[in-house]
Amino acid sequence: MKKSEFENSDLIRLNKFISNSGICSRREADTHISMGMVSVNGKIITEMGYKINLNDKVCYDGQIIQSEKKEYLILNKPKGFIADLKKKKLNKSVDELIKSRPNSKLFFEDMSRICSGLLFFTNDIRLKNKIMNSKKIEMVYHIIFDKTISELNISQIRKKNNFLKDKFKFESISQIGNKFKKELGVKVYSTSPVTLIKFFSSHNLNIKQIDRVIYGPITKKNLPRGKWRNLNKAEISLMNMF
Repeated sequence: MKKSEFENSDLIRLNKFISNSGICSRREADTHISMGMVSVNGKIITEMGYKINLNDKVCYDGQIIQSEKKEYLILNKPKGFIADLKKKKLNKSVDELIKSRPNSKLFFEDMSRICSGLLFFTNDIRLKNKIMNSKKIEMVYHIIFDKTISELNISQIRKKNNFLKDKFKFESISQIGNKFKKELGVKVYSTSPVTLIKFFSSHNLNIKQIDRVIYGPITKKNLPRGKWRNLNKAEISLMNMF
């Protein structure tokens, strides 16, 4: 007997297909479908629960979309490698460190060659947008400068909580080591290493290396420099809470 379309394992609900693409949640996809913003093989679909074949051409607001498995991974970036959102062809790009991944469209942030530490990758557009707009992601950095940091430097830094268009607050600042006093540990929220480099430069403090040791719920524990791993379910859930 011929299988019905609802028994066909190659079929998937349209709202799930859209959600898997990272554009929005299933509930939001239902709203877009009811508004006539989604077409399948050139035909506008407004039916709830509609199922499609994975080979069907699905368009959202006139743009072709593709459903793909969500990936979430963390890299312990070594100094000397570069993360460039413009995807320029550069020597020692972070792409080389995760080249075994089948997906080349993973989101990450800009990190210069003097930066090291935790770098988050994902193809989940919805989570990417949440992270980019969040002000609640705890980040801890270990920073090494090219000269000694005085108590006066630290006092001035604590008073300055914003720089240019990037507003942020130092949750805590502490000196690391007692010998040369060229190192600081800083805790901030949703602040990129690029912003911190610009900020300290404005105080005539040049950073030799900046290492991100905590990124939200993720630490570098058991992750050697230059290696990456997939996030576990608990970590993904925590990242989605920001």
